[in-house]
Amino acid sequence: MSIYETNLSALSKVDEALANQLREISTNEIFEVYLAENDIIDNVNIIDKRDVTAIHIESNDINKKLQEYLEFDNYHSLYFFGFGSGVFYQKLLQNPNHKKLYIFEPELELIYIVLNLIDFSKDIEDRRINIKLSSSITLTTINHLIAGFSSLYLKKYNLDIYSNYYDKYLSEVKKVNDIILLYFKHVLQNKGDSIEDTINGLRYSSNNMFDMIKSPSLAKVIGAVKHRKNAVMVATGPSLQQQIPLLKKYQDYFTILCIDASFPILAKNGIKPDIVLSMERVALSAKFYKDTPKEFHKDVIFLLATVCHDETFKAIDKDGIIVPFLRGDKHNLVLGLEKYGYLGGGLSSANYLFNFAINSRFENFVFIGQDLAYGKDGKSHSHGHVFGEDEIKDDKFAGYVKAYGGDGEVATAKYWKIFLNDLVLQVAASQKYIDMKIHNSTEGGARIDGTIEIPFKKYCETILDISEPKKPIKLAYPSQDEVKDLTFNYVKKQRELLKIANSIKKQAKKVFDLTESFLTVIKDYSNDDITTKLKENEIDNLLDQIYKVRGKYANDTFLTTFSTLLESYLSHIDFDIAVVKTMKENSPEAIKLKKVNYIKVNYEWLYRLFTSLTEITKIIGDSLTTKK
Repeated sequence: MSIYETNLSALSKVDEALANQLREISTNEIFEVYLAENDIIDNVNIIDKRDVTAIHIESNDINKKLQEYLEFDNYHSLYFFGFGSGVFYQKLLQNPNHKKLYIFEPELELIYIVLNLIDFSKDIEDRRINIKLSSSITLTTINHLIAGFSSLYLKKYNLDIYSNYYDKYLSEVKKVNDIILLYFKHVLQNKGDSIEDTINGLRYSSNNMFDMIKSPSLAKVIGAVKHRKNAVMVATGPSLQQQIPLLKKYQDYFTILCIDASFPILAKNGIKPDIVLSMERVALSAKFYKDTPKEFHKDVIFLLATVCHDETFKAIDKDGIIVPFLRGDKHNLVLGLEKYGYLGGGLSSANYLFNFAINSRFENFVFIGQDLAYGKDGKSHSHGHVFGEDEIKDDKFAGYVKAYGGDGEVATAKYWKIFLNDLVLQVAASQKYIDMKIHNSTEGGARIDGTIEIPFKKYCETILDISEPKKPIKLAYPSQDEVKDLTFNYVKKQRELLKIANSIKKQAKKVFDLTESFLTVIKDYSNDDITTKLKENEIDNLLDQIYKVRGKYANDTFLTTFSTLLESYLSHIDFDIAVVKTMKENSPEAIKLKKVNYIKVNYEWLYRLFTSLTEITKIIGDSLTTKK
């Protein structure tokens, strides 16, 4: 095979869409390539015939740029706008420390030319070099592209413009840069920043787990509604009120899913939902049920995340059907409770409820009231909202997003923007493996990319099947033998996991004490003191102890089980540790300073690890003792 065919074959395995676009090109037309016969590829010259400008950097300039990049010698991930002649990246990849190069190129023909000149096939297939057309970049594509370890290095992110040629694409550079920054912001926000919330959620969940085992399962609810023709999800945006009359008229033909805050609004309008979902840890969520007449609770299925506050469970009438469910966090996935099912998908009840819809694979699904933006009158919520139409005040304003219908922009708030981004990613991911048609009939608020926008009236008159009313949802409770077996296995599994956690907690506390003693000795040391007074073996011995703890932490069993409980508390330290890892090592003194800096940031990490594990193991242990 030719160089190009080899590259295209590799690209097909990781980015079929781009490979197909390249297959449409038979020869270069916009750009002229100059390379003397038998000359080395470093001297290739590429000219844009439209304005007679050179694309690549001269050979000497490439070497100069490589010298500049010695400053970034230890960077895991590097980002560039412009593929140029490809020579610079060929040389940059010779540094094994660079695990990921992300290259955004505005001209498809330039990608075609470079892939004809240089064999990048192995690095393409290994995803070390990631080439994307800049016009294809969205939050969804970036979420798919920049995964895992690269996100740890977000504090060292920089988008480098390859050469002066690309100055003409500055608006495109800004677009790509803004989307990447939005993605990193999304990563940070989804990590969370409150260990207190995590601990409270774990406390409630540990106590509610035994009730979940005795209840109908989430999986049975999904099975009971799977492949139904039409479902509507009711949120509480300002536009909801305009859709209420139509929903009331057609309620017998929709499977009605609503978030907890919508429940009282529907009840006031004589609409009974089939399924209501809560996933908040706060006691305030109970008010949505206390403020709804008890006759509206009868036969409704209440999906309550196990992390919900006890007050929320108590607020539901005995005639309602409570189905506790596990969030799809890693520490829940290893508890041997797969038959109960999991939900996830974001940070809001709406995101969780949409995940429920995806798993239920309705033929047609429609949003109403999902504004995620302030109304034209400045209201944040629908008329009848329990906490008022102005619950989200103007001081929560977080800029503008695309408006429903694509006409202009609408004002949004910080958390709405997060929920919106989550929904966009959920919609995109779902379309890869299910056929559910996802409609948005909110008719106001923010546009949800990937959905089919349609007026609710038109949806009801042209898509909704009214040939026969929906059937009630019937659920079965597990037998006593099933409950006994599941409880035994759950308790056994938790005790095994506690043993692992207690071992790491003990070791982390020991190494923390050693680190604290070390840092106390050097607290007044200058950089010169560190390089002259500290012995290499003293530093290395302590680092070895830290590495052992981190090695245990990185163990698959521990990381799979406890990472989601710890990440809101530890991940921000990991970002700082990643920064230290990028420090230069161009002299013995620099290496010693880097090691000491690594010890300093791990001091905080060790403290957070053993203190949070102390609380986590106590909560789980107490729940097993009192509920067994």
